[in-house]
Amino acid sequence: MSEPFDRERLKELFHLLVEAYTPSGKEEEGVAVLVKRFKKAGIPFRLQRVEEERENLIVLPQSERPSLLFLGHLDTVVAPDWEEFEWKEKDGRIEGLGTADMKGGCAAMAEAYISLWEAGLRDLPVTLAFVVGEEEDGDGTERLLQEWRFPLALVAEPTNLRPCFSHYGYMEAKVTTEGERVHASVAPLGVNPIAEMLRLLLEIISAFKDRKEGIIYNFRDLMSSPSGFAVPEWCEVWIDLHLPPLVAPAPLIYDLEELLRRQREKRSRLKAHLSFTTVHEGYDLPLRGLFYDFFQKAFEKEGLPFEPDSFRSHSDANLLWREGTRSVLLGPGRLEEAHRRGEGVEWRDVQAATALFRTLMLQSADLLEGSVPFG
Repeated sequence: MSEPFDRERLKELFHLLVEAYTPSGKEEEGVAVLVKRFKKAGIPFRLQRVEEERENLIVLPQSERPSLLFLGHLDTVVAPDWEEFEWKEKDGRIEGLGTADMKGGCAAMAEAYISLWEAGLRDLPVTLAFVVGEEEDGDGTERLLQEWRFPLALVAEPTNLRPCFSHYGYMEAKVTTEGERVHASVAPLGVNPIAEMLRLLLEIISAFKDRKEGIIYNFRDLMSSPSGFAVPEWCEVWIDLHLPPLVAPAPLIYDLEELLRRQREKRSRLKAHLSFTTVHEGYDLPLRGLFYDFFQKAFEKEGLPFEPDSFRSHSDANLLWREGTRSVLLGPGRLEEAHRRGEGVEWRDVQAATALFRTLMLQSADLLEGSVPFG
């Protein structure tokens, strides 16, 4: 494997990014780390305002032409206890909040580009975008797409160094049940929205057991109105729904709405409402053609196994797809490591990602020259 980059500089940058606490909405420390690094290298960049005190960092090609986008998000989920999520290194494994999702990928992107810049390769058709807000509503990438469009992209999410040419769709749903407030000692005279919600969730679980598409669902943030010694006035729950790449959202939306309608007909006291705050379609790029060959060639050059896969969560690639950008997800770390205590990544994989990204950047001119590949 070729490694014409600075390993010590890569590890230092990775360490600084992980030590910068960057939960969604407060990413400025991570942006500051990259500002300092690109300034030191003499690389021009732009800070794109997303909202007050929140900015994307963009490195654009030196000449105006279509470019291959390398995108990484700097934000993480919130750490309940920072001491359990700070940088730790042992036996070649690095743990810490965001190591897998996805500061390892961000560090690899930056070091790959800096090493090429230092080698005099300063006019490659490559754009780097370090965005904010992915863990919430993707407002960083939404803002990016207000100014620029890209035919093709690499999103450095944790894929265990497997190129993901297909991507799950995602829907976020909110279910609310209404209650009738009465004193807790006479609770049967009222309507308890928590009890109604639990019955409804059991029906939803049963409905998903009967489906064959392989939809992944998750209930979270179950809560009720503060009630003191009384029946609550409302209860709500959020549902994450991850849909295999070719499963359309519309039929599932219809089926869930019908389930609620039937339950309301059966249970006269049930007042339930369903809304969808996010709906992103998945996609499935063909395993052939110029874009596919582009990745396969780079993997062969770096001596890495080429094992195409599907990305089973939602990401900024869903937003890119909506705007016509064909994206492959590829980065160090495993999705299973993300958002959990003990999140970590193998240091060798961050180095391998850096070498691979560097090779892909070098090949970018051949990919984009002449026409935009559709295969």
